[in-house]
Amino acid sequence: MNDVHIGGSVGGNFSIGDNVTQSNMIVNAAEARQGLLANLASLREQVTADHPVALTRINDLEEEATAEEIDPKSGLKAFDRLKAALLGVAGVTEVLATIEDQVRSLFSS
Repeated sequence: MNDVHIGGSVGGNFSIGDNVTQSNMIVNAAEARQGLLANLASLREQVTADHPVALTRINDLEEEATAEEIDPKSGLKAFDRLKAALLGVAGVTEVLATIEDQVRSLFSS
């Protein structure tokens, strides 16, 4: 067994344990916006008119993503409302997970 003693202060990301893998994905805002808009278009095709609230929430997030100046708080809030509206819609889990990654990249400062 190894004895490890750590002192001082730590800043940033760190991991402890055996066989730890870490990676960071840096996506610029333009790439995140482009991917997000493409996935919102795909999602819009999957969501039928039977779910008008979900369609409205897709439009809301698209509006946030295309704003001249990004507002992180409003963008994340629009995404949270979209997720809530999609709870009853089958078959959108995969695209929603991809959208979440893009939202976090675009609206996290």
